[in-house]
Amino acid sequence: MAFPHNYQHPAVFVATLLFNCDSIHMSIFINCSVDTCFSELATNVAIHFNIIQDRAKSIDFSKHTENDLHNVINYHTELLGICSNVNSIFQHTVFYLLMLDSVLLCVIGYQFVLFMNTPRVVMLASMAFVMLLQAVIYTYHGSKMHDESLRVADAFYQSNWYEGSLTMKKKLLFCIMRAQKPVVTKGGFIKATLPTLKKMLNSTGSYITMLLSLDTNVAAEQ
Repeated sequence: MAFPHNYQHPAVFVATLLFNCDSIHMSIFINCSVDTCFSELATNVAIHFNIIQDRAKSIDFSKHTENDLHNVINYHTELLGICSNVNSIFQHTVFYLLMLDSVLLCVIGYQFVLFMNTPRVVMLASMAFVMLLQAVIYTYHGSKMHDESLRVADAFYQSNWYEGSLTMKKKLLFCIMRAQKPVVTKGGFIKATLPTLKKMLNSTGSYITMLLSLDTNVAAEQ
């Protein structure tokens, strides 16, 4: 790193080192806190969807008890509201993180090929691992919420709905139609799902190949 002062003096060197360590740790703690917050919230939301699925399967429509159905519907509605709040809170984080990870993985991969036989490879590999880990955290938990929200409709269908009254069937139909619309965590046009991670890795490989081909062409012309 370049500093505007002379850090060769022992006291100045120690102060500079402590400042750098503090800056690095603060950056790590801030990033980890946001990532942990999202993963914990997404895990809790997925657990609540599992609870709704179990309650939906256990409804006995033959007894014509509409209270159980109303409770599950209200529970599902409240959870969808929570999912909307989670998405509004983390939409900017999802957008910038996945967008930057896609670009940085391309650049790191290109430098990794250029510095293959140098000690710099270890640093580049560690940076790529951190970037990929952050992307996995958001895409995995986003896919988890997406899949569990869709399973709610299947859970309702697995109950004995055919033994219920016409009124209960109509209410159940609207609930199934709403549950067939999955919960999608996204920022802008980027969705936090595992298919998005796959596209990121595929595009990164394509960008690296393109940059290497351009580098080869420039070297050949020289």
